[in-house]
Amino acid sequence: MNTVTFLDWTLLVDKETTQDTYSRTANGSAESCNCNDCKRYLGLIEKVYPKEIIELFKQLGIDYRKDSEISSIGLDNGFVEYSGWFHFKGKFIGQSCIEKLATNSFTLHLIEITNEFSIGFHYSNTLSFFKPDEQLVQVEFNIKVKA
Repeated sequence: MNTVTFLDWTLLVDKETTQDTYSRTANGSAESCNCNDCKRYLGLIEKVYPKEIIELFKQLGIDYRKDSEISSIGLDNGFVEYSGWFHFKGKFIGQSCIEKLATNSFTLHLIEITNEFSIGFHYSNTLSFFKPDEQLVQVEFNIKVKA
């Protein structure tokens, strides 16, 4: 396990397994979709991820071009918000971004990295590319861009 410190989190990652999993994955969710929102997101990828997040993902073995899931919503202020997640094999020490609200409901509390990008971590294997029995950290993100 490699140890990566990022803000208030200590991330313990099996980088080799994570990299291997992403290298065996042909496409991410957005690339496998033909909707206009995903096509637009794909055109933004190289512009919207802050350098420190790209560097973090390299340290974790995550290919930031292969998201597990993407969704978008138009905001009243003329912006579009893209939300999604990635996974890495490992665990983390620090605050989970999940806050349980009621039975079967929760909200996410992501940390703002820039005005346009937020991130958080929790344990989940939702729509992952990994084997079902692997302990995974789900990396949630939010991106806001002008519509």
